[in-house]
Amino acid sequence: MIFVADVTKVENCEAAVEAVEKEFTHVHYVFNNAGYQGSFDMVQNYDPEDFMKVMTTNVFGVFNI
Repeated sequence: MIFVADVTKVENCEAAVEAVEKEFTHVHYVFNNAGYQGSFDMVQNYDPEDFMKVMTTNVFGVFNI
């Protein structure tokens, strides 16, 4: 069974975990397969908003789960 959540949003992660607990009673492990590559560019050309998306997905997303 697959449960999907936007890992950049804490409330979506909480809802996914609640759905898993409802289906299976409790959670032993959670696997976060989210990731965002971002653009391939030199640092001086890198869009700060794109970098924030990388960090929000790849760093905070792991924390949120």
